[in-house]
Amino acid sequence: MKTITQSQNGSRIKVSKGDHLQLKLDENATTGYRWKLNSYNKDHFSISEKEGPTNDEGIGAAHVKIYDITILAEGSAELSLSLQNQWEHDTSETFTVYFES
Repeated sequence: MKTITQSQNGSRIKVSKGDHLQLKLDENATTGYRWKLNSYNKDHFSISEKEGPTNDEGIGAAHVKIYDITILAEGSAELSLSLQNQWEHDTSETFTVYFES
């Protein structure tokens, strides 16, 4: 399984139908900033999300948000997310990758 990280923001990633990928993004949920899916083509890939491990045990420790992605179709598609404060809807960061097959 191929892993995608924040360092690949803006990248074009070669994939094939049936590929399984994992996107791992750091977030700090205790401050209210969490990753939110903005847009993706549901015909091109399926996505499920889960919480990953914390990077530290202390209050305010960063967490990892994990998205499991399965490529469903050939072609090109964009995946866009934003790191948002849940109650103020402020976006502090965006993440976009482009899948090509």
